Amino acid sequence: MGQLAGNESESDGSNGRKAAASIIFARATRLYREGELDRAIELFDEVIAMAADDDSERDVACVAAHISLYKIHRSLNHELEAGEHFNKAVSLGASARRLKDS
Repeated sequence: MGQLAGNESESDGSNGRKAAASIIFARATRLYREGELDRAIELFDEVIAMAADDDSERDVACVAAHISLYKIHRSLNHELEAGEHFNKAVSLGASARRLKDS
């Protein structure tokens, strides 16, 4: 039984982090749309850092954060950073074709 309780608390912690990451992602998206790119970048980076502890391939917020950072850096002509986020998003399952078309 102790084993089950330990697994449940790990799951609860993971769910809590995912919920927090979703909230931060929403704030970052709002800032991005409002043109506050520096602050949006910080928050998207925070979402990615939160997912690093979990399975980032299954973390939709993490993949979406990489996609958003790709778009922001591309719009700022930061080609190196854009390329890094593009490659990471694709490695996590995003469609390269759809990203290039966006």
